[in-house]
Order: sequence, then structure tokens, then C-alpha cells
Amino acid sequence: MSEKIVSFVEKECSKVLSSDTIEKIKDCLNNCKASSNTSNETQNNSNGVYSKIPKYVYKLMSLSSEKDLCRIIEIICTNKFHCSTFSEMNDPMEGVYVHKKYDETQKSLYSDKNKYKICSFSGLKGFENPAMWGYYANGFKGIAIEVIINDESNTNIENIEKVVYKNNVPKANLDSIKEILTTKLKAWEHEDEYRYIINSEDSKQYIGKINHVYIGCPYGNTTNYEDIIEKSESLKKYRKYKEILEKFLKLKKIKYKYCFVGGDNKVDTGKKCWKIT
Repeated sequence: MSEKIVSFVEKECSKVLSSDTIEKIKDCLNNCKASSNTSNETQNNSNGVYSKIPKYVYKLMSLSSEKDLCRIIEIICTNKFHCSTFSEMNDPMEGVYVHKKYDETQKSLYSDKNKYKICSFSGLKGFENPAMWGYYANGFKGIAIEVIINDESNTNIENIEKVVYKNNVPKANLDSIKEILTTKLKAWEHEDEYRYIINSEDSKQYIGKINHVYIGCPYGNTTNYEDIIEKSESLKKYRKYKEILEKFLKLKKIKYKYCFVGGDNKVDTGKKCWKIT
């Protein structure tokens, strides 16, 4: 961990965060090298750019607690994202499929599914959907991390899958566990989901280079936002976490913008957000 980051954690974070959280941030940064993605960036992808995969995907995250801030700082420093097993996802029908009978093959398939780690992202349609910011970024009190996945230097693109949405639960395809884990019901189509999916025991994975961070600006398009924020403890707390994150992104030289609901009811971006003195 560099001296600049140590100084930032000790001076800036101490103004808002508890001493326990500051120590946790130091521990997670010491355990992961910030340069852990170097080998991935320099290798050449022999298959080139994938036409069905977008250049960017977006990871929406809440920024409403010290734990959230710690998690985001860790991601920014290490360029690694947390991955889950299918049973830890929020869809109760995750990994479910139709089969005639439950036998030893099905038991084996369940175990095989649990060997895969999954990290979910949204495409541009999901990013622009205000509801997604409501679900996954705590009502715009959160962020979206823009990750470059589709370029010739990223070998991990082979692990990126577009989620397919269907009207009915899919039938079992025993030859493709990935197909089962990347098929969802139509009710989830608004998420425009892309998944990084890999057979691995490691829950922290490099997926692509972080290109941009979009910071939620709740009520940023209203004329009385100052009154709203002054009367909301959760918004005032979010402002403190947001300001720490902004300083950290400047330290890491990562560009950021603010997001709010635009006139067309889609997520809009800008260079300014509300400020309370």
C-alpha cells in the first residue's frame, strides 16, 4: 500500500469513519496488491473483440455505510470484484431448471454449479434505468463502476456471458452449466445483465480495467434539494461518504461524474452535484 493511500486513509477517513473501519480498510488493502491486474492488461486476446459483448459494463453498488465505503475502496485499489455462488444471488429462481426426475446426475449437477463464481454487471440499458439505481445503488445513494471488458488486451472476456431472458424456466442442458447460470425469467430483463462466470475457488476476480465511476446524486435535479438533504440524516451521511470517495478517486486518478434522473426519466450524468456547507 503506497504512502499516499496510507496518508489518505489515516487523515481523510478518520474524519468520518470509526477506528475499527479504518483498520479494516488498511487490512484489505495490505492483503491485495493494487497492481494485481497487470498481467491481465498486458496479455493479448487471440480472439480479438467480441461483437456480442459491449465495451463497457456497470457495477451498481450502495454507498450508505462504512462497510460499503470500505468495499468500494478495496475494489478501486485492487481492481478486483467480489464474486458469489449462484445460491447467494437475489433471484429465488437462480440456477433452477426443468428435468424429468431427480437422480444422481442432478445431485452432481448441483455440486458442479456451486463450483462457479459469478459477478453481475449491467449493460448501458440497465445503467440508464433509474429503477436499477433504486435496487442496487440505494436510491442513488450509491455508485456505478464502469469497467472496460471488450478490448483485445482483456483475456477475461471469455468469461463474460450475456444473460438470456425467457418466458419459462429452462430445461436442463447437462452439457452447459454456464447456460443454466446465465438464463433468467423475463421479469428480470430490465437489468440488461452481463455475468462474469468462472470455475474457481477464488471469490475475488479481476474482470476488466476500471474506466470511470458514476456517483449518485439523489434529488440533484430538484430546486429545493438543500432543504431535502438538511432534513434527511441518511442523505447527510451519504454526503460524507461521497466526499471521501471523491477525494480517493482523485488520488487514484480515476475520472468520475454524477448521476441523477433526467427529463426523459433516464439516468443522466453531469460534472456537478449538490454541495452542502
